[in-house]
Amino acid sequence: MSEKTLVSFRAGRFKQDGEQMIPETTKGRIQVIQDITSLIHFQWLNRTNNKVEEDLILFGEDVEFKKLDNVEGRIYLLQFKNKDQKYYYWIQEPNSKKDKELSEKVHYHITNQPDPYEEEEEEEEEEEVAAVQQNNQHNNNNNNNNNNNNNNNN
Repeated sequence: MSEKTLVSFRAGRFKQDGEQMIPETTKGRIQVIQDITSLIHFQWLNRTNNKVEEDLILFGEDVEFKKLDNVEGRIYLLQFKNKDQKYYYWIQEPNSKKDKELSEKVHYHITNQPDPYEEEEEEEEEEEVAAVQQNNQHNNNNNNNNNNNNNNNN
């Protein structure tokens, strides 16, 4: 088994200078990875040189990922509950309508909860498979009817 990317999206980083948040200019990517030992990693990858610059191993009860409502913009906080460690990010995906879904996926994966969007995707796939199977069955019935008609005409 190899490592598995659970969620990945473009995101920049902020540095905190006292009360002020200063955005870094480097383009980046947040990745939540499950490694071969099933540990969950929260990574920030520099998209310019394709190197992981932050790699945090997370344990669900220890951490949370949430949107900061008291600031303007698409700023999110990764915070360890038992420590003073805080990491600030801003989502750089073009479609801001997906921010909530992306942040919820991160939260679910880092807190070891099931991903509700994954269940929806599985249900959609099951519905598509059922529709294809039903269509195939319908086509097989039509072919059988055509064969019977051809046999009766002979």
